[in-house]
Amino acid sequence: MKISTERWDEWFSAPITDSVSAESELSGIVACMKSRSEGGSVVLSLPRLWVFRRFRRLWPKVTWSADCELNDILRVRSRHVSLLLPVELYRKILARSRRADFIRWTWARGVYGCTGSIYNPRRGYYCLMRFHSKTVFLSVKELLDGSGITCSYRENGGVWELSIRDLQHIMRFCYFIGLESVASALEEQSMMRSSRDLANKQANCDSANIRRSVATSREHRAFIEFLIQHHPELIPEKLAPLAHVRLEYPEASLSDLGDLLRPQVSKSTVKYRLNKLRTIAETAGFSTGN
Repeated sequence: MKISTERWDEWFSAPITDSVSAESELSGIVACMKSRSEGGSVVLSLPRLWVFRRFRRLWPKVTWSADCELNDILRVRSRHVSLLLPVELYRKILARSRRADFIRWTWARGVYGCTGSIYNPRRGYYCLMRFHSKTVFLSVKELLDGSGITCSYRENGGVWELSIRDLQHIMRFCYFIGLESVASALEEQSMMRSSRDLANKQANCDSANIRRSVATSREHRAFIEFLIQHHPELIPEKLAPLAHVRLEYPEASLSDLGDLLRPQVSKSTVKYRLNKLRTIAETAGFSTGN
């Protein structure tokens, strides 16, 4: 399942434990909806239709439901949905945040449902929230700052954008607003991505090492063959076994060449002796163009 689908399924279907949490969350939703006056009422709208589905689940749990029936305030026209709240009820819902039993993270859950998204680009995850209300933006920023969640922000054409880019902080935010499954899915996908990136790096590193070894072996064989063909007498007796082993085992590493010699020698000794053969060949006229 994609993170986006899982996120909204969990957000919509989260259990509603009591009227206090229901009112705190619904207050966050209402605070983020676009509003306009119509007579003695306020019309609230939002393009995210799943928010209205959540609103429908929350409404029976709140004390405000006694003020009016949901069917009386809900407008459904084709694919456009809006709410028509009496001004006094609208103000009462927003004022919920000033009560002592207000639950800020539950409120933030409602805010996120209206404003937030989690993105998964190639370079890393980030959570972005866009606010049309500066007051709501400042409240969310204060909440994040107080919880140690690092965020960045900017104002763009009257819209305040707040982003969380550290994966651990995104996961913490998800846990705080009750999206535990989303946080777990983010962690799992991050681990899979890290493992895949590590495997790719190792494969690329192995390929580079193989290419480097092939090029080095080709160069060794070139100056050894030059000496054998043109100046065999210049090859010291002590270095002759290494020269023959190098030609016989072109794919062997320096460590393997040292193991093939009798007596065996270390990798550094093999490297030293090959460099000595190279110097002799270059002195005798060898160059990489030979």
